[in-house]
Amino acid sequence: MIDILKKINMGKITEEQAYEIYDDVQDKFDSGKIKNYPQNELYLDNYEWTAFSFGISFEVLANWRKNGWPSKCAICGKILNYRQYGWRIQENKLVCIKCEK
Repeated sequence: MIDILKKINMGKITEEQAYEIYDDVQDKFDSGKIKNYPQNELYLDNYEWTAFSFGISFEVLANWRKNGWPSKCAICGKILNYRQYGWRIQENKLVCIKCEK
């Protein structure tokens, strides 16, 4: 298991290496070589995994873990609490689900 965002934040791996690690973990999971779900293997919580599934970059996500998630929609400015969901990722930004793409 590897805390992928922590490693990025500590400068131990690059974003490119993080994607290589993710691909390797996903392949191992798909082939049954590991039992842990990829998000658990990479120490991603449910919010981080959801953001990653929406397409956020590892680098931006690592920054959010280190410095805090945005608290407003990047489009309309509505207050958001990422822990309450009701958001998506658009161009590496937190956006409420009511805003158009």
